[in-house]
Amino acid sequence: MTTQTQRPDAATLLASLRTQAATHVFTEPDDKAYAAAYEIGGDDVAQRILIERAIIRLAVQDLIGAGYAITIDDGKDTPVKSATQWERVMPHIGHCDEEWINVMERREESENDVTAPQWSRVGSIYLVYATNGCDVICNYTSDLERPLSGANDLAMALREML
Repeated sequence: MTTQTQRPDAATLLASLRTQAATHVFTEPDDKAYAAAYEIGGDDVAQRILIERAIIRLAVQDLIGAGYAITIDDGKDTPVKSATQWERVMPHIGHCDEEWINVMERREESENDVTAPQWSRVGSIYLVYATNGCDVICNYTSDLERPLSGANDLAMALREML
């Protein structure tokens, strides 16, 4: 089972993200990999990207922690299907201008029938990049309000500090 990273308060996180953006020395392995694969630009752009990734990371961790699986749909491909480890999801986040996270729930009938689909979609999260970072979660299914509360609270706290 995957463990979650410790959650700093929003002010501590923002200070860390600003330092990482300025130095291009990243603490999260998935951010390191993202920065190695893509030109993330100057301090302001790097900070925005790191804020987006921090909010999405928390949302994905909380959803998986609540027992859901994650499928990523970028409009062309589905690079992640029914992932139950956040480390499998994050390398595929932010590779285009917008993406959908489809939130999947295990189907009970799949336990007794191996031909039945194991997962069914219970909700979606619409991600839009390159705005201000804090509003990366553009829209989502109302059923996901509770498991997304941590990510929404983080986004709101970061927005107030910027």
